[in-house]
Amino acid sequence: KGWSIDLFATDLSSEMIARAELGVYSLYEVQRGLASRRLATHFTQEGTSWRVHDHLRRMIRFRQFNLLDSYGWLDDLDIVFCRNVLLYFDHRTKVSVLERIAEILAPDGVLLLGHTETPDILPKTFAQLAQAPDFYVRGRQPALRLASVG
Repeated sequence: KGWSIDLFATDLSSEMIARAELGVYSLYEVQRGLASRRLATHFTQEGTSWRVHDHLRRMIRFRQFNLLDSYGWLDDLDIVFCRNVLLYFDHRTKVSVLERIAEILAPDGVLLLGHTETPDILPKTFAQLAQAPDFYVRGRQPALRLASVG
């Protein structure tokens, strides 16, 4: 309550964007890391599929986006999830993408990488959060506490 949340969901594939906009997932997909209580609260079962409630889908802006294109439409983001995509790029391109992500993050903004990403290529503008190995903060180590909610 009291938060204003804007989510930008991007993918290179227009098919994946269209699928995400529908907000319909299989039981296998929603069971991967989603607590049953959250499933019951935020999804409606439709046959063998699950549909995200409209109030959540309205918070998300979907857009086809190539990480190699201009980031000019993004600015001062609090958190960026860049999961399991950098592995497709060569070293130079990975570094370039991460530098551009650093530029669009708010001061003390957080970058979350997937397990397939290698943190050794991160620009010096990022510091790893000690209590969260896949989380990196832009700038100095923040007074940020992470809690698991489920």
